[in-house]
Amino acid sequence: YPMFQNQTITLNDIHTEIEYYETNSDLRIIIFPGNPGIGSMYIDLANSLIQKTNRNISIYMISYAGFTRKTPQRQYNLQEELEHKLEVIQYLNSQFSKSSRIVILGHSIGSWIA
Repeated sequence: YPMFQNQTITLNDIHTEIEYYETNSDLRIIIFPGNPGIGSMYIDLANSLIQKTNRNISIYMISYAGFTRKTPQRQYNLQEELEHKLEVIQYLNSQFSKSSRIVILGHSIGSWIA
């Protein structure tokens, strides 16, 4: 299995954990989880996608707002979660090349956000 990296970013004072696997590919998949909001619970899905694309893909699994390896300071409502995910996408997109193609996947409430 590929090695995933972990990063905690802070956007507008909200901490968010990102599990990711990056390649030189311009195809990037962003996964929004369902409850309980922990991105690393989707590593098996990510591994499957990586294998099926011959490792020619980058994947980012984004936790719920405020969910890091520490206990969240508070819970965010759906509107706040949606706004935060838009900020995360903008942040990630600023790191990507201009030719990147982004696919957003979501599970359960993550699909509503997607």
